[in-house]
Amino acid sequence: MTSTSNLITAKFLFNDRRGKRTRKSSLLYILLLVSICCAVFASAVSAGYMGTRFISNRSKAAKATSPLKKSDNPIKAVAVTSGAQDPVPLPPLTTDKTGYLFGETVNISGNGFAAGESVTIQVKHANGSAESGAGHEPFAVTAQPDGTVTTTWNLNHNESAGNDFIATAVGSSSGASGSAAFRRIATVRTDKFDYKQGESVAIQGRGFAPGESVSIQVIHLNGRPDGNGYSPFATGADGNGEISTSWVVDPTALDSILLLTATGTTSGLRAQTIFTDVVVTVIDDAGADDEPGQKDLNQLSTDKGNLPTSMAVTWNWDDTAWTGGNTGDACSLFDTDGDGFANFTLCVTVGGNPATYQSTRLFSCGDTRSDRCDQPTVLISTFTSTCTATIVANSDPFSNVPSHTQNNSCDNNPGCETDDTVAACTIRLADFGSSNASLLNVCTYPSGEPNSAPAECVITPNSGFLTIRKTTETSDSVATNFVFNTSVASQAGVSSFSKSITGAMTNDVVANMVSFAPGTINISEVVPTDWDLTSASCTVQSNIPTSTGTFSGDTISGVSIQSGLETICTFTDSKKPKLTVTKVVVNDNGGTKQISDFPLFVDSNSVTSGQQITSTVGSHTVSETTDAGYTSTIGGDCASNGSITLAAGDVKECTITNDDKPATLKIIKHVINDNGGTAVAADFTLDSGGTNDSPDNFAGAEGPGGTDVTLDAGSYTVSESGPSGYSASYSADCSGTIGVGESKTC
Repeated sequence: MTSTSNLITAKFLFNDRRGKRTRKSSLLYILLLVSICCAVFASAVSAGYMGTRFISNRSKAAKATSPLKKSDNPIKAVAVTSGAQDPVPLPPLTTDKTGYLFGETVNISGNGFAAGESVTIQVKHANGSAESGAGHEPFAVTAQPDGTVTTTWNLNHNESAGNDFIATAVGSSSGASGSAAFRRIATVRTDKFDYKQGESVAIQGRGFAPGESVSIQVIHLNGRPDGNGYSPFATGADGNGEISTSWVVDPTALDSILLLTATGTTSGLRAQTIFTDVVVTVIDDAGADDEPGQKDLNQLSTDKGNLPTSMAVTWNWDDTAWTGGNTGDACSLFDTDGDGFANFTLCVTVGGNPATYQSTRLFSCGDTRSDRCDQPTVLISTFTSTCTATIVANSDPFSNVPSHTQNNSCDNNPGCETDDTVAACTIRLADFGSSNASLLNVCTYPSGEPNSAPAECVITPNSGFLTIRKTTETSDSVATNFVFNTSVASQAGVSSFSKSITGAMTNDVVANMVSFAPGTINISEVVPTDWDLTSASCTVQSNIPTSTGTFSGDTISGVSIQSGLETICTFTDSKKPKLTVTKVVVNDNGGTKQISDFPLFVDSNSVTSGQQITSTVGSHTVSETTDAGYTSTIGGDCASNGSITLAAGDVKECTITNDDKPATLKIIKHVINDNGGTAVAADFTLDSGGTNDSPDNFAGAEGPGGTDVTLDAGSYTVSESGPSGYSASYSADCSGTIGVGESKTC
């Protein structure tokens, strides 16, 4: 029975009831009316009305709050009927994707046509225009015996009337028709997902108009003003519409999420990608492919570089395409009052093949749960936070996990095992009425409703978070590996965390926002050789930060992990300084002492010459046991008095040089003229007879000054020559042995 006959029957029964009120009870007629309504509903469904004329409340809400106007589903069947006949089932017309690069083949398919009839296919721009010679002329295909049609159409690079297209199909005999929408797109990608300052980002793009100028701009997603290093620059597309250029990571990009936009100046095509500079990232703690299908999330990242004004948040879906009208829906949960519960949630919807951004919604929450936006959940219609979404090359954190690359079908989309669809949001804290916000989690929810139980979260729901930071005090630039162990494993099953740190660092992140089940844990550091753990403490980042745990030895015990809150533990290590004292002995004046003859000390501690010791930070004194026959000179990193101050990580060296002193022999020449002689002291030539004596063979001089002669330690014999008629006599010290630094008189 058709809907028309049901309506006629209903009218007759009502008329009959008014004429014969006593024949039936009111209850009987009510039952009849219910059965008639059910029949009408069934007829409407069989005629195909319901699928095209009803939309869920959730979809309406999403449309009403989306900051960008998007079509609900670009591949949507539309059917018409001719004459006054009853409606026929809709013949859906679809394309294999929703977005195409120029030159790609659009595969078109439909069903519901009459067997063997001629079906006219035509592709035009969404505004109805059709350039000549661009393939917009109608063409015919023949419906198969089952009423299906398949054909192809190629996207021409000469298209100039817009980037949105409509494919239509009309049956020549059945009169059935359908349409499907699709877009021309461009893509851009970088050679890596994460970069260091000063590295060059290799940028490649496809799908632009051949020869057009393409504007490239990189901005901070966190909303921070970008400065000179972020000015737009132009590059040219080649004959195939491809671009290749580069951008050097600016020094201001540290710990940042960066959004790159490439815009064709002629085609108007815009492509985006996202990359980071050592950004804070949390990977799905349940591992790769922990949830089947397109609700699987891989990671989230935060960039708080522009607080208290704004911050950036990104998250990854483990897929790159949604077909059949399906969408990817995920919500980021924010705590603004430090109690670990969600006050606001920002939701993003993606869809299409390849995946593209569709809408953003913002809700306020009841502030009693950390894994959802609980009641009262209020949709906020006006807000300034913005989001986008795009497929990002090399962004899948599990791309090197064998089970992920071998078993994850990703709808069999090429590249989806290394690429993810990434939502990127600039969060304006004015939307929250707060100057601070903490990202609790990112989750997917059934039907996209954030007040329901989550289907998948990056972080196990209701977890607390542990962040381990390391401060290193040192003056060197040597890399050291620091290892920390927890008494309880994280939600991902990890209980050991490590990082290699070079030189002095303050609050360097070893483990960031690692999810743990609520409770208490102990955290220990494996203190490296030559380092001292000087302090350690933990603080729960509640509304009023609260100290937790007790530090003793190398461990903080009893550290509190609370649901939805971050506990930050900071360990400070000071590198022990190194000091080497080296002894140098110079024997160039006959000395025979060796290094071992001069004991060395740092403070009161005996040290060995040339052997590096581990010391302590502060002031020290280097000294030795001296010898009167040697000079002592202290140099190197020590002051001349042997004092030295050592800082953490210092590697210093002091040198003590001992040089043997020359011997000194005073030679006095005395002349006695008591028998008529007239000679004086200078008439006589004297020689010490020692080694390396100076002066040598000198004229005599009377006392008390005489002549001072330096000579090497050892034996000597003084001799003279002079006028005849004189007899010589020598005192006891005019011959013998003299030591280093010794003085004698002859």
